[in-house]
Amino acid sequence: MSKNKKLGLAFGAFGILMFGFAFANVPAFKMFCRKLGFGLSPNNTEAKVSGAALASNREVEVLFMGVVAGGAPIVFEAVEATKEVRLGQQTETAYRFVNLSKDTIRFRPVHSILPEGAATRFSLKKCFCFEDQTLLPRQEVAMPVVFSIAPDLDSNVERVTLNYTLFQKPLHEEK
Repeated sequence: MSKNKKLGLAFGAFGILMFGFAFANVPAFKMFCRKLGFGLSPNNTEAKVSGAALASNREVEVLFMGVVAGGAPIVFEAVEATKEVRLGQQTETAYRFVNLSKDTIRFRPVHSILPEGAATRFSLKKCFCFEDQTLLPRQEVAMPVVFSIAPDLDSNVERVTLNYTLFQKPLHEEK
């Protein structure tokens, strides 16, 4: 076989491999995020709460945290640092945002839930993290978070951490 044919076959095989990787990448990434509790969608189907389970008397402490990545001029904090939450019961809290600059800021909040086992038992019903957010110059807002934790949460888990990281985005993205 000539050198050019070998090179052509190698490039063809590489192209097919990259095409397959592109299709496998999205489901693999979603599986990775679900396992670690990053960016779960609203009404997490794995954490659905049945009517009978609502009677749980067990409570866990939920710690609310927030971090601004890259030094964006935003004050970002939980309205309450911790809260005792009854498993199976819908709970509401809020986060406070303040734009410290004279410019409009657009950002994407990304959440994570720890410990790992609690991530799949945590269901966000309402959250500012489901879409990009915009703050006008010097604007201050409180945005709600409504969630529940399934009653079948591992009995060894006594504290769950809900953490958000804010990533600033360009005000106008090219389409």
